[in-house]
Amino acid sequence: MLSNSGYNEPHTSGSRKAGDIRQSNPDRIPVLLLPLKQGSKLASLKLLVPKESSYSHFISKVRKHLDVKAETGLYFFVGAHDNSSNKSNNVKIITFVNSSMAEIDSIYASSTDDFLYFYYDLEATFG
Repeated sequence: MLSNSGYNEPHTSGSRKAGDIRQSNPDRIPVLLLPLKQGSKLASLKLLVPKESSYSHFISKVRKHLDVKAETGLYFFVGAHDNSSNKSNNVKIITFVNSSMAEIDSIYASSTDDFLYFYYDLEATFG
């Protein structure tokens, strides 16, 4: 089960550090879910995701949390984030939905602030 940490703003220097979150919740991964396009009206979320969750489970929970309808495509990208320019760098799409969140975290976690950055975008796919 995902837990929303109560924040709806992107990570700032005044917010709790991911290293502290990882120490107090060793079985969870701090995830920042941000809209892919800058200036978008889509929600930005901070989530704590269980390490044993599968990526497909994460997708379904985020879809429900964001209230995205079935006819709307939801695309996820994962990658590093440059805090100095507030832009995403080296963003990649994940193709293996059977991966665990711990596997994804070990590959893509940010080396600068220890958050796992996910970017998302919506696309009307059916009519």
